[in-house]
Amino acid sequence: MANNGLFAYSPKKVYFKYMYLGYARVSTEDQKLDLQKDALKKIGCKEIFTDVISGAKTKREGLDKLLNYARPGDTIVVWKLDRLGRSLQHLIETIKILEARGIGFRSLQENIDTNTSGGKLVFHVFGALAEFERDLIRERTQAGLKAARARGRIGGRPKAMDEKKIRQAKALMVDTENSITDICKTLKIGKTTLYKYVRPSNANGADSFNDKTAIPLETILPKAIPINVKPSKPAKATKQALPEPAIKTTTVKMYLRIENNSKFVRGKKKSKEDIEIFVFPHYKIKDLGNDFEYEVTFSYQDDVDLENQIYELADEMNHQADSRNCFVEVDFQEIGTDRHW
Repeated sequence: MANNGLFAYSPKKVYFKYMYLGYARVSTEDQKLDLQKDALKKIGCKEIFTDVISGAKTKREGLDKLLNYARPGDTIVVWKLDRLGRSLQHLIETIKILEARGIGFRSLQENIDTNTSGGKLVFHVFGALAEFERDLIRERTQAGLKAARARGRIGGRPKAMDEKKIRQAKALMVDTENSITDICKTLKIGKTTLYKYVRPSNANGADSFNDKTAIPLETILPKAIPINVKPSKPAKATKQALPEPAIKTTTVKMYLRIENNSKFVRGKKKSKEDIEIFVFPHYKIKDLGNDFEYEVTFSYQDDVDLENQIYELADEMNHQADSRNCFVEVDFQEIGTDRHW
């Protein structure tokens, strides 16, 4: 610290002028940054940070450097809104972070500047719309799950052992020569999974287990009938069982397309993959190999039942796409008839 008699000053302290900091991004190496850079330089950006990466990626080296470099009072400038945010929600969250740090934001194409009251109003409206969209997606998802449960469909991971495999395990465990290890290898399951559904009564050594929640094997073995006791005759049915309704089968051609909810969202490919993984296994669906045509086989009792199954499939696909801010466009045409949905 030096003193010249009039005022004190520090030679290490430097006063910076507020700056325009530019950010430019393209998705692939084939695209050029020249257009965005020229526009950013024209309005006076002293520093320009760039990325060559897809907008769907979370990690961006250039954007991270820009956020670390910016100081309160600076303004970050982009050529277009979708250059900064990978989605509307991500864009709004980024603007909130900048606002909390006292950093402004400006988009040239949309003519938005958060340093002005009009620009702040626009982003408040964007935030309200994004929250409203999330609430709608949540309500539709809950309604879809409720409708699926009413039809007997329960979500979650499928069981490791179905009824058929449980019967096989019990039959193998009746023979004392079969060890638990061999049974698990035969059924291609682990010991923990086996013990979860069936408890062996004669296991010993490394295969022994005591689980109060498992099904005792003794309960499924037939009990011996005394010699002098005659088995009781089954009671006669008092009412005649009603005949089961006839089950019909039909094949329907399904045309499926997936679209984004907005230009700030990219998720069509992932939405389609999620639908094929989580929805298609519950239905008899054949891919015709051209990305949008499928054949679906339905077993139904009447036309109302068929229509309900078709709409349920459409709802499940749409709810799955909703999770990635997308929606489905689907049309069903019954093969050999004029009916369509």
